[in-house]
Amino acid sequence: MLRANLTIKVTAPDTCPSVFVDQRRTAQSLINLISNAIKFTPAGGSLEVSVEPGVKEHEGFVLISVKDTGCGIAPADIGKVFGYFVQVGPADKQAEGTGLGLSLARSMVEIQGGTMWVTSKVGEGSKFSFTVPVHVPGQTPAPGKDAAKPRRPA
Repeated sequence: MLRANLTIKVTAPDTCPSVFVDQRRTAQSLINLISNAIKFTPAGGSLEVSVEPGVKEHEGFVLISVKDTGCGIAPADIGKVFGYFVQVGPADKQAEGTGLGLSLARSMVEIQGGTMWVTSKVGEGSKFSFTVPVHVPGQTPAPGKDAAKPRRPA
């Protein structure tokens, strides 16, 4: 179902550290979070995608977040949201998915050394965030040299 009149804002610093990621899997995780934000945000709502260097406990990582003004997640469901085949939220939205998206997105982030979490308040929306490791020259392959980078057709 197409959601009308959504405002989407993307924020990122002019300079951000290079990261060491599997591009395809990171994109899949981000697309899943954006798709869910659209799905659970009513017309007239907004989404914000942000990228920023990690600080404090996230130092050495880049922090990526998707925030929406959707229906939010009940406190009792926060701990369940990343489970396999689990769907939370309004019943009319549950029919639109399999309950695998968030669990797979989180797994793809964790396999790369990052973490994913959510903060949410019912009636105010949710913010899904994840970290990806910063590229450290000499310790990780340079960006674009990742062996896990998707193969090109022969």
